[in-house]
Amino acid sequence: GFDTMESETQIIPVLTGDISNTMRTAERLFEMGVFVPGVRPPTVPKNKCRIRISIMATHEDAHIDKVIGSFRRLKDEGIFCNRD
Repeated sequence: GFDTMESETQIIPVLTGDISNTMRTAERLFEMGVFVPGVRPPTVPKNKCRIRISIMATHEDAHIDKVIGSFRRLKDEGIFCNRD
């Protein structure tokens, strides 16, 4: 249910839409112990803001499960949503 822009690399963008939604999502994830920066203009076009997940070889399954669980929780809480 998340737009990862068909990424097939260790860097996974998750489209969040506008700046405020992106930064709110990044801040909430940080509060949950997940550091994923929000990327916004001028780095990306307006309304194409995204969260940038970077997977490293040192990440364990538990780390990835935490990130996925955190994204699901935000979506369930209505905090995260894709917006154009």
